[in-house]
Amino acid sequence: MEAEGAGAGRVVAIHANAREVELADAVVLCLGDVEVALAVEVAVERLFQLRLGRLAALTEDEQAHVFFTPHPSAALVRADHPADSIWRAVLAQDDAALAAIDPASGPVWLLVQRTECGVEVTRLSEAAWRFTEALFAGRPLHSALEEAPGAEASALLAEHLAAGRFAAFSVSDAAIS
Repeated sequence: MEAEGAGAGRVVAIHANAREVELADAVVLCLGDVEVALAVEVAVERLFQLRLGRLAALTEDEQAHVFFTPHPSAALVRADHPADSIWRAVLAQDDAALAAIDPASGPVWLLVQRTECGVEVTRLSEAAWRFTEALFAGRPLHSALEEAPGAEASALLAEHLAAGRFAAFSVSDAAIS
């Protein structure tokens, strides 16, 4: 992001990164006394909405061959112990909750995302985690569906899109030819 000028009427140019935003041209906002960070957030949200419209307009064959670029604020963690419960108990300084955690309770599959409110940690089912892992790894949607047949894929994909967990999407050449 580059800022030009100063004070009222400054111009902020948000240059699209091909990996994060699938638009070739820069988006330019003219700002008055509005907070730059808020304006940038609004611009990014608008770009995301435009991409969702493009995603919905794909043919069925193209949809099967779409692949996503995960947003840098989202990551997946598989832990052998209930790391999320331990983390929450430590943050809350809740000794009773910490003492009640069974470290041998088995593995957990977590989605970690930095949001405007802080860090959110969501426990996923193994199937949902595997589906998300395939998408985050850049595999086409049809491949992700094959890897996690037990996942509620449509609902999960909609949730990921609504939460901004993907920065971009592309359609593989296989769908175009």
